[in-house]
Amino acid sequence: MAELPARRTLADIVASLDALGPAGVGGVGRTIFAEPPWGPDSLAVVLREDPHCGRAATMPTYAYLLEVDHASEVLDVWSSRRAGAVPSPAQAAEALIHYAAHDAHQPMTCVHYGCGRPESATCSTCGRSMCHTHAAGPASAARCPTCSSSSAVAKPSTATSVAGAARGSGGPWSVLPLTGAVGIALGVLIQSWPVAAGGACLLVIGTCIWLGAFVQRIME
Repeated sequence: MAELPARRTLADIVASLDALGPAGVGGVGRTIFAEPPWGPDSLAVVLREDPHCGRAATMPTYAYLLEVDHASEVLDVWSSRRAGAVPSPAQAAEALIHYAAHDAHQPMTCVHYGCGRPESATCSTCGRSMCHTHAAGPASAARCPTCSSSSAVAKPSTATSVAGAARGSGGPWSVLPLTGAVGIALGVLIQSWPVAAGGACLLVIGTCIWLGAFVQRIME
């Protein structure tokens, strides 16, 4: 005897799993049977009886799908693989059908652009599933396009960073090398070696200060 109205869809049955209560009485648990070919809109029933030749003994047009307890476990796995998301009745029905047909959980699919390709990696930053096409980087540290783009914006390239550091390093002291070079040239021009020597000192000191500031900016 059916424990739920006989003419309910599989999606409706799945949506009512939590209301079925304890699974078994006298060693016989509740089992979901559905009319093939299976789909979310297939007629389904929940019976407390074992299948006979893959069918419900009392309703032979209904084929064995899964025990209620096992179905709940399959849906728990579905949610855990998708960061706790709750499947719609149709999604839940498809997950149970896949498990019943393949004895394996429904594979994850890529969440990007709705491409629907099978998952090949999980984003190391946000945890979203990706197909091979949309996984950026090696599988062990792959990132999805969204996280990769955000990282590129937040962290400029090394070449850009070095150029910026070169432009901004040294502050007001960055003019010392230029002043020293001018002093050397002027000293040679007027043949004043003290002026040339002073220019050389300024060049050395300014260059050291500029290099120190440049390295500090690169390390930041």
